[in-house]
Formats: sequence, structure tokens, C-alpha cells
Amino acid sequence: MSEIQTSLSADIASHSAAVQSAADAHHDSQPTVQTGFFFSSDSVTLRSHRTQAEIHAIRQALARTGWIRKRAARILAISYRSLLYKIDRYKITPPVRHDAQEMIAQQQNPGQSWEVR
Repeated sequence: MSEIQTSLSADIASHSAAVQSAADAHHDSQPTVQTGFFFSSDSVTLRSHRTQAEIHAIRQALARTGWIRKRAARILAISYRSLLYKIDRYKITPPVRHDAQEMIAQQQNPGQSWEVR
């Protein structure tokens, strides 16, 4: 066997063992919730990496546009409906602003909104 064939055989065997090991770990692990989507605790699949990249890109576009979804969809080069679907699918929510938290607190305790001097 030539040196190249030996090297290729070793690479294939190594790759097969790594794939089998990753598959075994994937099947043995219990699913966990991570950013609103199900993944195994040690997920290294291409799908999980793609999903994480998609969630990151969507969050970045939404933050950049101040959650104006039509603009975010344009930045991401996807349709507005696709963006809405992905936001719902991945359970992406806007960040809670400090002034919004104060308004919620005032609505829950309307009698305590004044200050004693």
C-alpha cells in the first residue's frame, strides 16, 4: 500500500471513530432547553451550530434595528414572514428596558407611585 493510501485509511478510520463517538454521545444525552430550542447538553451537530448562528444573527439584526422587524428582515435578506416564524420558533423576545420595568411596577402598585416628603 502506498504512503497516501495508508494515510487516507488512517484518516477514514479516525473520522469514523469520531463520528460514531459523537453519535453515541448525542443519543445518550438528555435534551435540554437552550435559548428556546431543544439541544442535547453536548450537542456538536451541524444543525445545532447552524441554529445557534441563526439565533445570534437574528438577535444582532433586531438589536441593530431597535426591534424593527421589517428592517431586520431586510438586513438578514429573508422575508418578513420568515423572520416572524423564526422569532416565534426560537422564542426570541425583546430585552426588557429599565423604564418599562418601572411602568410595570407602577401598574402593579398604583397607590405607591407618589413620594412622601
